Amino acid sequence: FFAASIAALIQTTLFAQTEPPASPLPEALTTGRISAQFRGAGIDQVRMHVALLHGSAEFELVVPAGLVLAPADQKSQPVITCMTVFYRVTKKNEASTIATDPIVPVCLLKLEGRAPMGDPLSIKPQENSELSAVLRIVDKYLAGPPLGQAAVWITATDASWADLGRLHTSLSLAGNESRATIQPAHVAAALMFMDLAKIDCAKRRIWKESEHICELAIHSTVPDELADGLKAEVNNWWAAAGF
Repeated sequence: FFAASIAALIQTTLFAQTEPPASPLPEALTTGRISAQFRGAGIDQVRMHVALLHGSAEFELVVPAGLVLAPADQKSQPVITCMTVFYRVTKKNEASTIATDPIVPVCLLKLEGRAPMGDPLSIKPQENSELSAVLRIVDKYLAGPPLGQAAVWITATDASWADLGRLHTSLSLAGNESRATIQPAHVAAALMFMDLAKIDCAKRRIWKESEHICELAIHSTVPDELADGLKAEVNNWWAAAGF
């Protein structure tokens, strides 16, 4: 038993030692360790191309939640990441630029301007402290784009239920059938996230509609991306709020 335990400990220690160090994207760019190009790929995708400029050791590139990527012109709107993602960068990336898996952001400004499609994007500062706080909660719960989008729009733009309902997802290739992307359960969870981030939800326009939204959430199908544990937590939070 002890021999097996020691062997397992040695294996775990060796594995930990071989794990590459992590480097946040802004830091890797600032120090000149990598170059990166970003291009919009639709309403919830950004393509990132990375090249290693110097250094031979491989590392994990960390794309943090709360990263704002904006176009140079005003034809499309900026987007913001709502989940932290990791990419392995190795020596082979030095010779040529490689494309990573898409980054999944959400739109920063309600529906003012289209999502960036094919547009080159660059990193911009994010100075909204409330938005940073709520995105840390969104990231912690690994919430997907509909929930992340609801949290961003309510926090950053004081979006109403009607504002959120303007975003639709097509249900057919022909595009003649669609449904609202942000469902009542997404809004319920977004308000709970804001409360966890110490943001006063009562000061938001949508709070006046919260009883109606709660009623809709109870009588509608809960989106699959809301894990069972999160569903229960949201229900308990709303019950404590008196709904």
